[in-house]
Amino acid sequence: MSEIERNGMESVKRSDAMSDENVKNIERFYEKESVTLPTQKTVSSKTGKQKMVLTETLQQAHKRFQTENPTIKVSLSHFRKMRLVVVLTVKNQNFTSACVNTV
Repeated sequence: MSEIERNGMESVKRSDAMSDENVKNIERFYEKESVTLPTQKTVSSKTGKQKMVLTETLQQAHKRFQTENPTIKVSLSHFRKMRLVVVLTVKNQNFTSACVNTV
């Protein structure tokens, strides 16, 4: 097929593709379940948005997403692929924790 023929054809969406609404729900879930990082160095150079870190592993987040949204069927691998660029995983982020004792 020549390039002219390919450009003239409309792209056909697969019948098993996720709906735009489901994609938005997953993106909102990622934003809701992550916390922003407080330093200036964590602003994404691609989007200009503040980077965020998930508060749990992707497997745990996927399980919770499925329990909160039983009508949306998404595999773990597809759920991982749909993670926003500005949302970092717990594995990729080094945390320093402080222990505070309150008496």
